[in-house]
Amino acid sequence: MTSDHEILTRQLRRDVGAAAEALGALLGPDLTLTLTSMVHERAPLWAGQLLSGDDREAAQVVTDLAVAGIVPENPDDRWWATPLGRAVARSVGHPAAETVSHSVAAAMLGVHKSRIGQLIAKGQLDRAPDGSITTISIRAYLTTPSG
Repeated sequence: MTSDHEILTRQLRRDVGAAAEALGALLGPDLTLTLTSMVHERAPLWAGQLLSGDDREAAQVVTDLAVAGIVPENPDDRWWATPLGRAVARSVGHPAAETVSHSVAAAMLGVHKSRIGQLIAKGQLDRAPDGSITTISIRAYLTTPSG
């Protein structure tokens, strides 16, 4: 069975590698090879930092990935279903929103949209005044042992 770390490492190598190749196309083939090699080498470290449980360390990696365009400002439901999306949800929550729709909350949690109502009823997720779900409650749910 493949571990979460290995799966996340693969996505980081693919996504950051694509960005490195794009930059390398501007700067030349020698730099492209150097950048892609560095990405391949460092991706396991980034994955470990995202999965470590150290909020400060994970937040720094998420910030760096966001600046590089790897973590989108307003991720869609499909992105939240990726290994990186799950790691971001668990470590820092939504990169740019305090509340999200029920469908985005479901995507962040990896559950069906109907499950969100159940989690609200059980007091495991918090609803904002407009009916959306607070991202802080999503992150809290993901970081609790029962979540």
